[in-house]
Amino acid sequence: MEIVRTYEGIERRIRGRSDPHIWLSPPLVFQQTRNILRALIDKDPLSTSFYIKNYREFIEEIGSLDSQLLEIFKGIGKRNHFVVYHPAWTHFARAYNLEQIPIEREGKEPSLSQLRQVFKLLRWLNIDTIFYQIQFPSRTINILAKELVCKAIPLDPLAYGWKEELLRSAKLIKTALR
Repeated sequence: MEIVRTYEGIERRIRGRSDPHIWLSPPLVFQQTRNILRALIDKDPLSTSFYIKNYREFIEEIGSLDSQLLEIFKGIGKRNHFVVYHPAWTHFARAYNLEQIPIEREGKEPSLSQLRQVFKLLRWLNIDTIFYQIQFPSRTINILAKELVCKAIPLDPLAYGWKEELLRSAKLIKTALR
């Protein structure tokens, strides 16, 4: 079985950190979709028209989703910071002019000094919400949220309903920005 590198041509490093969660950014999904289309046509050229038809339908859906997300975050200005436990939303944030503030760094629990920095930043930016990946144990997140005097809200970057979850997550993030 051949592996298709759907991330070809996509910059996955932002500010020196690698983030593999490219499917959370519809503009990057456009590129992934082109890579998948090329791979399918290379392996099965007789079905090219079928693949192109499906590709066009899917990129139309992605374009619609991207437009909806742009509308959600239109005019947010400088109040664009949101806090996440696990830094899965880097590409999403970049696509919609947001700033993700991660608590966890490189898969490691935050140190006490890092937590102090996060606490100061939350107060300075007037942030009262921490988003966490639903796949992570909520006990740790809830303790952290209690210590930081914040709400803890789950997001699901691995949801089966990808488009619906991105819209739901965007609305939750937008609400937290107010």
